[in-house]
Amino acid sequence: MWSSFRSCLARIVGLATVSAALVVAPVTTSPRAEAAASPGGYWLMTASGSISGFGTASPSFGLPSPLSLNRPIVGAALTPGARGMWLVGADGGVFAAGGNAGFFGSAVGLRLAAPIVGMAPTPDGGGYWLVGADGGVFSFGDAVFYGSAAGTHLNAPIVGIAASPSGHGYELAGADGGVLTFGDAICWGCDVLPALAAPIVGIVASPGPGYWLVGADGAVLAAGPHNPNPPAGAGFYGSLAGEHLNARIVGMTATPDAHGYWLVGADGGVFSFGDAAFHGSAAATPLAHPMVGMATAG
Repeated sequence: MWSSFRSCLARIVGLATVSAALVVAPVTTSPRAEAAASPGGYWLMTASGSISGFGTASPSFGLPSPLSLNRPIVGAALTPGARGMWLVGADGGVFAAGGNAGFFGSAVGLRLAAPIVGMAPTPDGGGYWLVGADGGVFSFGDAVFYGSAAGTHLNAPIVGIAASPSGHGYELAGADGGVLTFGDAICWGCDVLPALAAPIVGIVASPGPGYWLVGADGAVLAAGPHNPNPPAGAGFYGSLAGEHLNARIVGMTATPDAHGYWLVGADGGVFSFGDAAFHGSAAATPLAHPMVGMATAG
């Protein structure tokens, strides 16, 4: 299993070219991209479960603040149409908020071999998957279980999960840049592991084919074919690799047309690339708890 984990690194694509070689590029253009910026907004989430909305993103989906948590929040997922949100804690607790976010169960009370590190929704919003640092996958609602890496020796912990476009599979990303695929999920390229300056902290599914991996240093690895027509594949629009950061990057989200993306740091700083418009950040706000992720409002 680990050999397949090591082999499943996606093909990395540059701004306008496709290459089988890894690209961990420094910023070559301003994070405020030259392309026409998309409207919309984004939410930022802290480890305590507080949510901040920017642009067209509504404030908090009615979640109580603060949440009553046994373990910190580690991830979030949006419902179709971004009218609701789920938050997940390291203990597998799931918090549903908003008009169409149903509660389909959680991993609270299960004997977990490792903390939960992320979640991904099904395309219709009728379920979700949770993933642990050991690669264990837990499915709820209409989310089908297609396998996991639980019990497999991994050289690096799993840091995130992304659903395939059909919802009939998912990818698990490791801190070393390896990707495991299950169901109909495609691992693009699958030839070498990247040379990383910092560990991978998350995986983001493209609205089109492919996905992005993001590192704690802001490096962005684009995986999959590039399609110029929306929804585009996972194109490369710049990164923060080699830049001085006040805090490590903890999350990433893409624009609806996949022609841009945002990164967020643990201090609430937001960085925009491609057609992703900058709508503000929490960088100048004292935070009681660090940011852990972000989501696109569209």
